[in-house]
Amino acid sequence: HARIQALIRRAKQEGVEPILLDDYNLEAEQATLAILTEFEKKVKEAGRNYAPSVIANYVYDLCKSFNRYYSEVPLFKEENKSLLPVRMAFCSAVAKVIKQSMYLLGVDVPERM
Repeated sequence: HARIQALIRRAKQEGVEPILLDDYNLEAEQATLAILTEFEKKVKEAGRNYAPSVIANYVYDLCKSFNRYYSEVPLFKEENKSLLPVRMAFCSAVAKVIKQSMYLLGVDVPERM
């Protein structure tokens, strides 16, 4: 979460505001996005089964997937600068779900490293 917040701060310093586009191809983000979209389902499952480990495993998988994405996708070195605002919106969504997941587990996440 703190790493993503640092990315978002850097983008803002460079004048980049996150935006969502309907027609954006999320190929690089696809694996993490697939996990991201499971959040609501996992929360319901955890509640239904009284199993916080469902949330813990989910957020672990999300963080692992995002870390792989972050190491493979050069966010600020991308030649196509029009991708950065969309990717920052994606990063922001991941950070939000990480924070919400950790909140459900009773853990505060840092904004800075």
